[in-house]
Amino acid sequence: MKLTRYAHPTTESGYNRYHVKKDGEEFNVRVPTSFAVNQTGNREQNKIVRTLLQYIPKERQSGKIIEIDGKCYTWISRSEAGIFQRILSVMSRSILPSQSTFFDLVNVTHDTDNHPDIVLGPKDILSDIEIEGDFAPGVMAQVYKDTVGSDTTMRFMDPYTQLSREAFQYHELNVGVGEFEKCTTRLVEFEGKVALVGADNAEFSNGDTVKNYLRYIVGEYGEDKIRYIEHLYKFKFSEMISENKPLTPEHVFRVNMGVTNVEIQDVQHFYNKLQHIYRSYTHDEFNRNVKELTGSEKKALVKMMGVQGDAQMVQSDLVFWFFGQFMDKTFEMLSSSQIESLAESLVVQGSEREIALTGRAIQDLIVGSYTDDPLTEYKPWLDQQHLIQSFEEYEGGTNWPAFHEMLAFVIVKMHLAREHPTETYRVGALIPTPLGPDGKQHWYKVTSCVSSGTFSYTLEGVGNDSLLPPIKLYRSTSTSPYAMHGHESVKNDLNPFNSPGYLGMGLGDQYEESFFTKRTIPVWVGYTMDAESRLDKHNEPLEDVVESLQKANQTLVECSIKSHQPKGMKDILRSHDSILMDILQSTLGITHILPAVFNLEREGGLSKLPTLLTELANRYIHNPASVPSGQLKKDGENLNVLLKMLCEKQKLTPGQKTTVEELIKDIEFHIITPEKALGAYKARSAEVNKKYEHLKQLKGRMEASQDANVKKSIAREWTKTLLELATEQNEHPDQKKKDDLVILGHSLGASCSQINIHHFITAKDRMPLPGHKVEMHGYDGPGINSDDNQAFKTFGNRHAGLLKNHKITFDIHHSQEAGDFIPFGGQEHLGSGCDKEEAAKLEAWMKFKTEVFERLPNPKHKSIARSSDVHATRYHSGKKDIDYKLTEIDSLTQGLVDRGTDPKANELKYNVWKLGYLTSQLNETFRIWSNNAILLAVKSDKESERGKDKADSRGVLAVNESGVASIK
Repeated sequence: MKLTRYAHPTTESGYNRYHVKKDGEEFNVRVPTSFAVNQTGNREQNKIVRTLLQYIPKERQSGKIIEIDGKCYTWISRSEAGIFQRILSVMSRSILPSQSTFFDLVNVTHDTDNHPDIVLGPKDILSDIEIEGDFAPGVMAQVYKDTVGSDTTMRFMDPYTQLSREAFQYHELNVGVGEFEKCTTRLVEFEGKVALVGADNAEFSNGDTVKNYLRYIVGEYGEDKIRYIEHLYKFKFSEMISENKPLTPEHVFRVNMGVTNVEIQDVQHFYNKLQHIYRSYTHDEFNRNVKELTGSEKKALVKMMGVQGDAQMVQSDLVFWFFGQFMDKTFEMLSSSQIESLAESLVVQGSEREIALTGRAIQDLIVGSYTDDPLTEYKPWLDQQHLIQSFEEYEGGTNWPAFHEMLAFVIVKMHLAREHPTETYRVGALIPTPLGPDGKQHWYKVTSCVSSGTFSYTLEGVGNDSLLPPIKLYRSTSTSPYAMHGHESVKNDLNPFNSPGYLGMGLGDQYEESFFTKRTIPVWVGYTMDAESRLDKHNEPLEDVVESLQKANQTLVECSIKSHQPKGMKDILRSHDSILMDILQSTLGITHILPAVFNLEREGGLSKLPTLLTELANRYIHNPASVPSGQLKKDGENLNVLLKMLCEKQKLTPGQKTTVEELIKDIEFHIITPEKALGAYKARSAEVNKKYEHLKQLKGRMEASQDANVKKSIAREWTKTLLELATEQNEHPDQKKKDDLVILGHSLGASCSQINIHHFITAKDRMPLPGHKVEMHGYDGPGINSDDNQAFKTFGNRHAGLLKNHKITFDIHHSQEAGDFIPFGGQEHLGSGCDKEEAAKLEAWMKFKTEVFERLPNPKHKSIARSSDVHATRYHSGKKDIDYKLTEIDSLTQGLVDRGTDPKANELKYNVWKLGYLTSQLNETFRIWSNNAILLAVKSDKESERGKDKADSRGVLAVNESGVASIK
């Protein structure tokens, strides 16, 4: 007997009605009469239940969740022994215990108003799987091989996937473990069929099953793609064939997950093939080139051309279609919409994605760690599954705040820099967006990954003319043991020299700075443009033009000498925090979380180093006070003695040796001999002033003239000279990408977002291009160093008029959750004010907002209802006053709370943030963090260090579209 799916009847009379009872819970089920089921026997009874699970209509579910009397339930997401007795466990693991459950299905002919009415809806997925019939002994299910390829427009309709779905939903005992040898079933081929049998069934040999499956997937997806999957997912089909190993549902699942990973490189490769076909000169050559397309690419081409199948592809049709679509351009010349049309034909979405999940769709809430697997090791196939299922929560809608939230909480935790067989590491994964203002979905591509103490990805729209704003995405603390460089994030939180988020700041600038410099200009260029625009207006006073030009001169000189200013002990300790944290690690007393980097106890003198560093941190950072005369120099000398001893006595890596030597040099230059630092600064100032003397001369000529026309002519010459200098330094606006900048992060990532807006933009006296903005969304993030927040505000207030003239804003949005103590770490949140006078100034150039979300009882949206961690709840998918209460906080109020010096601050903490007591949710947050941190150290040294062999001499790993950029 075949399980066949039918369309949804349009009339009420087209249903059979069933009444389902489960341990006191009751609800009605309406089944289309065209779906005829004999209810005799346990197998038939479970078939009804199975159908129920597959057909719950969208309006009665969230994902795969059934809503009954206001409660959300789901069937179990991992199989267990006795699965047929538990197939519909109407429970959530967070609500009811996992127990054996039995269902009685009774045909009823009338409505029962007191119970929910669930209607079985349609799906457009056909299945040829036989779950009953005259099977050979030991066969659980089978599919005839001749059904492969019968549907030329839909992927994953192969028998291997169909049977693996059956296995994972009804037979496998260890779903989520992800080990081939623990599969209890395997796939075999005989008599033109593919069958599912028990792993230990000796009646069926493996035969050529693996070889035939490999032949199929290579034809469907291409040899390069399969080799990529083998390399990343750690198995080889050639070894399976030579060692006569079985083909398991786990192999099929991994392959299916691997091919859902569509990267920009796949899109370009597909286009290049199409262009090669287009340029075919003969009919025979055309047919030969078409045959080089994989099965999946043919399906994509059929989809794009709108024909019924590849048999209808004739040369003239394809040639005219290709030219009309792409004009035979190179891939780099294609528009964003053209690249997106190619991507959408290749990417697995909708029904195809559901089938590709191979019966293993995650029914729980998608979060930033593996949902159905022990958190012990990196499993890229689970990474990919979580990634593609996270898209489901925002695709097709217009909720961009929810999209940003998903990026910052979940997607950033996926490994988007993948190990590749020929490129070492590769970025390029495609990320869909919600619907834009044009009603269409668009696509980001991952263009970089940088790990330098902080961990970040860069997302940019596909195509040079994409209207999507680029995104810098910073990762939060990663205590999951499989997280790449997770140790570094824990160190970043525990850093005693800075607020969270600063560790290693500056080490990766050579890889990250271009993202910001390509989209910003120096302030002096902004003033020059302001002068130019005023000169083009008839009624602008010449005095205003001169003022802008004078400010351009002044800020140009300041920018040129800023990095040469003398440094204090606090600045030196903070800028070298990465190596200092390595030293302190050996004495933190948490070597089970952060293993010691150096063995300082073996060397008597070196044991004093951590103590001295702690004293210096307290003296110059945490409790700064007047330092006695001579103390600063003495501290510098003592520190350098110990650092030099460290270099002599300890075996340092080249990177450690370089950073320690740079620290010694800084202390010698700025602390022990400060007169040298001051002298070098003065010499640099004189050099810069001499270099730009001609600009001062223009100012002098203008002041000396009494003729207005001459003055205006000199002003034009002055402006032209500055703009030519901007062009020479690649800083002219015409040389830039005209984009807004979006900076996102959650928790530690939110700290990094705040820090790097200042570090890469305002601290370097830069600003967005005219008409553009910096937009930051920081979720549940601690504050940053108060010095940096003050410098950020000083920059904005100083140049507020310029920013206003160019219609530039800094949009700073903080989102926090009531009951969460993490945002009260650090010192001050970026943009937070000190007093009413300052707050009024900030409003001229900054749009500041802090939103505090408080979960309401019985929230409806699953991202809130099913989140057990107060620090990891995504609120923007829910609805105000239904799922949460929202309180908006302005800049001044945020500053009061950050400093905590005003009596109102404690009142706000209690009434708005609900921190008058430690809630159970807060305790749960800390429990999860600490347990994962212990797991991180005990089980994942190898995982945390993954990719470090490709880091540069400073320990920074950087991957961009050209490959690994940081190899020594």
